Amino acid sequence: MFNKQEYSDITVKIHGTKLYAHRFVICVQSRYFAKAFQDKTFKEGNTGEISFDQDSPLAHWGVFEYLYTGDYSDNLNVEGLQDDPALLKDPRVYYLAEKFFLEGLKELALSKLKDRLKKGWQSKIFPVCVEEIYAITSSSSSMRVAVAKIAAEHGKDLQEEETFLDLLHGGGEFVVDFYKALRIW
Repeated sequence: MFNKQEYSDITVKIHGTKLYAHRFVICVQSRYFAKAFQDKTFKEGNTGEISFDQDSPLAHWGVFEYLYTGDYSDNLNVEGLQDDPALLKDPRVYYLAEKFFLEGLKELALSKLKDRLKKGWQSKIFPVCVEEIYAITSSSSSMRVAVAKIAAEHGKDLQEEETFLDLLHGGGEFVVDFYKALRIW
């Protein structure tokens, strides 16, 4: 991953910030990018440019960092791009990994989230994390299992938090998964 156009053959625009990349690096790892850049019926295949203006800009940046290094930074500092709250970083990367068919990145994001949740369940943003995970993942997602399990492990403490109780009152798939996780304990 270079910031010099002369060494790359792909331009990636992430919320207006340019990143220069290499077709051979990203296409061999992702069916999504292979289809976009190697199929001339797609605009990207003809122009060598792709733009992302939706979803978390730093999660996108993390995807490209992963494609080059096999990892992504927890504390990216990209000029002009706003950082995500700590508990939302990994779910947002996971979501994009699923979108771009990057199974290894999904596993990495899940592992990082599990580590982050060891203390992060105490955060005021934990219910927001749960809501976002349930909004962006499928019903069979390992991310859902991870947050339901950590909520069940700490249910006694979480019942004191109004925002967590609001989450439970909202019902939905999380409540079912939370109950299932409670039954395991």
